[in-house]
Amino acid sequence: MRLVKIPGRNNWYIRYSIKGSRRSEVESTGTKDEGQAKVYLKKFEIELNSPTGDVGCTMILDAYLNARQKAVAKDRIKYALIPLKEYFGIYPYKDVDEDSCRQYSEWRGKSSGTVRRELGVLKSALRMAKHTPSLWMPKKTAPRQDFLTRSQAKDLLDGAASHHIFMFILIALSTGARKTSILNLTWERSDLKTGILDFNEPGREITNKKRAISPIGKKLSAAMRDTQTTNFTKYVVEYKRKKCKDIKKGFAAAAERAGLSWCQPHHCKHTAISWFAEDGYTVDEISDMTETDPETVRGIYRKFNPEYLRSLANSQEERLFDGPSENTDRIGRHGKRRNSNRPI
Repeated sequence: MRLVKIPGRNNWYIRYSIKGSRRSEVESTGTKDEGQAKVYLKKFEIELNSPTGDVGCTMILDAYLNARQKAVAKDRIKYALIPLKEYFGIYPYKDVDEDSCRQYSEWRGKSSGTVRRELGVLKSALRMAKHTPSLWMPKKTAPRQDFLTRSQAKDLLDGAASHHIFMFILIALSTGARKTSILNLTWERSDLKTGILDFNEPGREITNKKRAISPIGKKLSAAMRDTQTTNFTKYVVEYKRKKCKDIKKGFAAAAERAGLSWCQPHHCKHTAISWFAEDGYTVDEISDMTETDPETVRGIYRKFNPEYLRSLANSQEERLFDGPSENTDRIGRHGKRRNSNRPI
């Protein structure tokens, strides 16, 4: 069974033989794209050879999404399912293995990070179905360190055409809170007199995505107080007199106007942590303020404020050179050492 081209026709075709017959058959894939044709070939092969009644991956993936309806990452799961179902849809779920995952990565043609996230969803869905194969994953890559400068943040706020988008960005950059936390924030949990925002929803199941109790400054308190007088719901961020369910489109439009098309809501949290690090606050302080894992904060901190390690560098330098670190200006250009300050 293989893909073939038929002279005079644009689409790819499958040439195959039915067991017990010497006659060769052809089946159109319905596409000129070789990548899509390969997907069709795999599905066709499975339909032809697999016994009926096997549970396909589509059913497993849909069941997984249904079970994760209350998850913070529900939307990310939903988007991951689109290519997963297109490629693995009719696979009997027990046939998913390392080779099929490698082939998926080649077919997908996206970054390692994207493919890892999508295959991670597939793996979790299979685990829920009590099937735990050893799946191939692309190697981890260093995370992108995109964050906004002060001027870019101002441009983003200026690009917010709607007040609810403006308020979301303002709160996100001020507190480092997650998108869902901000959209679910109510006036009841916003104490504007003392300047405290409680992002913990009563009755919410505690997960790894923790929620913070964050202090805010007087200017943000004043902006929120002005917003409260015109709101119709109990939610701080509302749209058309209703709770704002998502800000994806409005945020993207604001980012586009600001010339920051790469910027997404989660970059606001990363930006807040980066600014805190630049201003010299400790890892523990930033972790408490943003309710972020200290290890995550530490990774950002090292990049944006390595000065907290300066004393360690000076200590090592004093061990290597004859005098204190202030005398290291005797080292010549291009790293050439002068005899008067030769390291031990």
